[in-house]
Amino acid sequence: RYRWDPEENDLIDLRSNLWTTRLELRNPRRGSTIPTPESLGLPVGYRTGSDTVMCGADATNTSTFALDQYGSLDLVTGASYLSEDTRPSGYSQALEGWLNLRDAAREEAAVFSKVAYQPLDWLTLNAGLRYSHYWSDDRSTNSNSFYVNPEPERDEGGFSPSVGVTVEPVDGAQFYVNYSNALRFPSLFEAGSAFTIIPNPELEPERSSNWEVGVNYITSGLFDAGDEAMLKFSYFNWDVKNYVVREFRPFQGDGYEWYGMQVYNIDRARFSGLELSARYENAGFTAAFGANYYLDIEYCRTADNCDSKTLYGDYATNQIPPEYMLNLTLSQKFLDDALTLGGQVSYIGPRAIGHGQV
Repeated sequence: RYRWDPEENDLIDLRSNLWTTRLELRNPRRGSTIPTPESLGLPVGYRTGSDTVMCGADATNTSTFALDQYGSLDLVTGASYLSEDTRPSGYSQALEGWLNLRDAAREEAAVFSKVAYQPLDWLTLNAGLRYSHYWSDDRSTNSNSFYVNPEPERDEGGFSPSVGVTVEPVDGAQFYVNYSNALRFPSLFEAGSAFTIIPNPELEPERSSNWEVGVNYITSGLFDAGDEAMLKFSYFNWDVKNYVVREFRPFQGDGYEWYGMQVYNIDRARFSGLELSARYENAGFTAAFGANYYLDIEYCRTADNCDSKTLYGDYATNQIPPEYMLNLTLSQKFLDDALTLGGQVSYIGPRAIGHGQV
């Protein structure tokens, strides 16, 4: 990490990050039993798997402008880059046979800008624009032609705008409305072929329309002269068009029909709910409470076919959030803040919606 924030220059507050991770995954053999590791000059029990490298970088600068009688303005500009590369480890393809692993790479770059304009003490206007572009390359080859990607290289970009309004009628109380129209490109997992996914050259990116309406309240001296309390309550509504799902689908062979798993786009998915968070601090004591409740989740295969159940064979079967969740954290600092003792309790409710076809 690097930060540059000169004291006498309100136009520069630069933050940057650079990171990388490497994952080596090894499993006992799960696919074909022929050839054996020994026949390839490898030890008995040789494990197969994948090697994945991810790296990224980002830089963001915040500039503050005092506009005298016209208020103040904060401008944030930045850029980010992400690179992902996964490939089978040595001899994995030869030993696993039909259980082929992903061999693909993906890059995504973005530039963005956000502005917060405060013309009055009680009014803040927010706007943002992000342009992102991604490239992916599916290097995988397979003896089964159905698993060979007919469009191994992808290249696409688009804009994601956002706007918002915050009103503070009294000190400490804020009412806000935020909207964003966000683009999400297919991930490396979705775009790369493997034994779990038949590639789909027609796969399109998701675009979500996200609304959030809420209130923030901050006050001090609630129970004691030195305490501080914060409360946030909000309603969210997400409408994701071209939602990416996975399903067993029929395919035509040479005079026969067979089924395999493929990712594709449905018309949309919708999520809406409520969130509550509260925090209280006093003399080293902190109590934080959080809760959320999903009002509705539904998946629409077509514009006229929506259901509050997960789709058959889709990853969302295991990704449905609980209908409601509560979380409470209590802590107390001692010895001039050198020691903190605390605890946390959570309550997680049932699935927000039911299962679809088994």
